[in-house]
Amino acid sequence: MKVVKLSHPNYEYDVHSLVKAFYAEDQVTVITPETKPEKLAELEPQVSLEIELAETGAKIRVGEEDFLWNAETANLADGYKNGLKRFLYRTLSKVTGQELPWGNLTGIRPTKIAYGMLDEGRSDAEILDFMEQSHYVSEEKALLGIDIAKRERDLLKEIHYEGGYSLYIGIPFCPTSDQRDGLCGGEFSGQGTGYGLYRRWYAYHAGTGAAGPLDHGIKVQV
Repeated sequence: MKVVKLSHPNYEYDVHSLVKAFYAEDQVTVITPETKPEKLAELEPQVSLEIELAETGAKIRVGEEDFLWNAETANLADGYKNGLKRFLYRTLSKVTGQELPWGNLTGIRPTKIAYGMLDEGRSDAEILDFMEQSHYVSEEKALLGIDIAKRERDLLKEIHYEGGYSLYIGIPFCPTSDQRDGLCGGEFSGQGTGYGLYRRWYAYHAGTGAAGPLDHGIKVQV
């Protein structure tokens, strides 16, 4: 088990996801000053990685070795959090000797960056350079992300995603997490499927408490 001690609860999710990506076979637990005292007492002796956050940067201790990051000399155009994730990625990469294909990207939408940059009119070369330099994504995965983002844009041209809702029924899912995706899927086995499920969902979000006529003029893509 890998126990990470974080000096502030900020960025707990990001830290956990990135450490888990490097130590996929281990259980990863992050403790912070907000962790319950009894759990702190149990886990603190097992800490193998400690992160101290400060306005001017951060310090990571792995075993007896310290790694320092000076945020004041770093390019933080995309914010402290992304700067911290780059620092943590570089540190873990050096300690483990690994490079991750998706770099420091965690979560379930690695194409979001490429999609947004395409909307801004950026070229493929600009997006590729940004993903490689800012997130350490491999060229192969960065190009894949750009390709998928372009396909998403083509699909969304036919969907009312701005003035309505999208309801996914029977969407494929992965029941496990991988090096990039910290979110595990699970099967929904509730009552009803298809249109009946949609009506219950709509009633809930419309605040009616029961499935009634769908006459609110909202376009729904199922």
